[in-house]
Amino acid sequence: MRTAREEFLFTGTEGTFTVNAQESSVGDQTRVWEIGAGTGAYAATSGHGTAAFFITEEPNACTEGFRNFTFALTGVASKVGHAS
Repeated sequence: MRTAREEFLFTGTEGTFTVNAQESSVGDQTRVWEIGAGTGAYAATSGHGTAAFFITEEPNACTEGFRNFTFALTGVASKVGHAS
């Protein structure tokens, strides 16, 4: 079994939040995500769901040898209370 973990940091003028993704190679490839720590307006945000990666075949706009990809999240996200 192979398990890969990745962390994505999203930043904006109102704060930051992380999305932690995990992929397992058992049976059908399973990808899940959850919102980690947040700051500012995203301090009280939580969420989870499934993830998918879509790779754009070459040729594309990337430098030779690299590929564009899309990271798609499906699930729920919510914010509780007011962040200070």
